[in-house]
Amino acid sequence: MKKQERAECWECGLEGAISNMYRYELYDTPWDDEPRIAYLHKHVPSKLRTDHYFKYLESCSELLDDPGWADFRYFLCDGCYRMVCAQNPRNGWHSQVRYLDDGETSYCLRCYEEHILENGIDREELENGKLPGMFFSNDNHEALDAGYRVEIYNQKVGDPKPIIDKALELIDSGHEVIIGYESMAIGGLEGYVTLFSKEAKHV
Repeated sequence: MKKQERAECWECGLEGAISNMYRYELYDTPWDDEPRIAYLHKHVPSKLRTDHYFKYLESCSELLDDPGWADFRYFLCDGCYRMVCAQNPRNGWHSQVRYLDDGETSYCLRCYEEHILENGIDREELENGKLPGMFFSNDNHEALDAGYRVEIYNQKVGDPKPIIDKALELIDSGHEVIIGYESMAIGGLEGYVTLFSKEAKHV
């Protein structure tokens, strides 16, 4: 009889036959080209059924996106359909997910960057007092190479209203706008941002 391949479950740590496990490709950051391979029990091992955390689960894979279980949980990006870590494991605070369409759509930062460079940021988020954006490289070449120009450089955001008002004014005049984070405190209440704009595409 052929010996079954076995692996350790990514979440519970118990070993099992690979044939009884789901195989996942997990990306620590949106910029990684090669994933980690993780195996998770299709059915929670019986010895864990007495544990309060496991007794209501069907599969260990349910823990992958559960922030109550552990930090550095994964989410399915609606842009590239990869499982990406929601926090950057290298520093623990940098969020790698952005929510669009009132939270209905989850994008990893790589897909979000592609989205805003192509379409600009949503007016509705600005109207709600938010400064949606992301960190670009130090020279902001991603925005500049996409045809954007600097409107407000390295502006402190203790009071975001001047930036929001300028961004809405640009949108009303037929421009797309994006916001680059220069430095931001955890929570986004303090820091510095740069506002970019370019003429909107006409259909």
